[in-house]
Formats: sequence, C-alpha cells, structure tokens
Amino acid sequence: MRIADWARENNALRALLQKCGNRCHVVDNRYWGDQEIYRNNQNQVRDLLNTIDLAVAANSGKTDTRRIVFLGKTGSGKSSLANMIFRDDHVFTVNHSPNSGTSVCKSVTRKVHGRVLTLIDTPGLFDTDPNSSAFSSEIMHLLEECAPGPHAFLLVLKVEKYTAQEQAVVHLILKYFSPKALRYTTVVFTHGDNLPPV
Repeated sequence: MRIADWARENNALRALLQKCGNRCHVVDNRYWGDQEIYRNNQNQVRDLLNTIDLAVAANSGKTDTRRIVFLGKTGSGKSSLANMIFRDDHVFTVNHSPNSGTSVCKSVTRKVHGRVLTLIDTPGLFDTDPNSSAFSSEIMHLLEECAPGPHAFLLVLKVEKYTAQEQAVVHLILKYFSPKALRYTTVVFTHGDNLPPV
C-alpha cells in the first residue's frame, strides 16, 4: 500500500499531513539493495532531500548548509534515519530497547548527495516530562545547535497506529517552535516494510 493512501485512513494523520503541505515519505530501516528501486535506501534519501529542498526554497529560499532537526518519540527511528542519510551506522546512537538511545541533542555536519547537511538528533519526546525544567533546557540546547534556526523538521513516525501520544508530539512542536514550524516539516514514516499489502 502507498504511504499516502495508508495515512488518509486516519483523520488526524490526514489533517497533520495537510498542515505540512502533504509532505510525507516512507523509508525502510534496512538495506534492500537494488532489487526494487523504490526500496533502495539511497533512492529514498534522495527523494527525501529533494522534498526538503523544495520546502526550504518555498519558505525562505536559503541555500546554505541545511540544518535539519529530527523529532519524534523514542523508538520511532530518528537516529537510524539520520545514520541512513549519512550512510554510516555509527554517527548517531541507535538503541533497540524501550529507552532512548539519545539523551541530549547531537548535531553532525557532512556532505550528502551534493548538499552540506547538519543533522540534529534529539532525545525521544516524552522521555522526560514536557513541563519539566530538564525538557525546557534540552529544547534551548536544540535551538542553540541549529542557530540561527532550523531549515527543516523531520517528524519521524513509525508505520503504526497514529495515537494521542504521536499527536502530542505535534503539539509540542507548535508550542516550542510556533505554528509556522509545520511549513518546514516533512513527516517521515519508518518501518515502511510494515505497510499492509494492497
């Protein structure tokens, strides 16, 4: 099943995608090789970066280093996706347990497919109380890491039921970055191999 068709089955998810300019991608977190072109990881990365380029051009027209912030709850695949973009499994810590493998914001800059990218991995939202001083401190650290501001947000969600907790992630984005943040947001669904058959 195509990701757009799957996402339309949930009203809240469909509304989110509309607010994000219907920018969404699906990735598989494993390497498929070249047997099926659409499942080749680097083809997925190129398509995603092209979407980000178009969103940045439409919103600001800046062409310098792309600062891309990864947001989502623990276990969504943020670190794995960042590693896939950099083609290096050891840049960001991936933890396959229920606990976040990322405890503080981490940014790394590399050249990928002709672009200079700064990827900013963040701790899983809801690992700490969103109203706590520790959470606010980490948000401030995030803003410092991507100063003078991010070019794009990647909201990373698994291909699974879109629950109230995922919706709360969106509310936190709006709370800390303003409603305009969704104009710079692309929704990326991980574990695309879990999409149901047509």
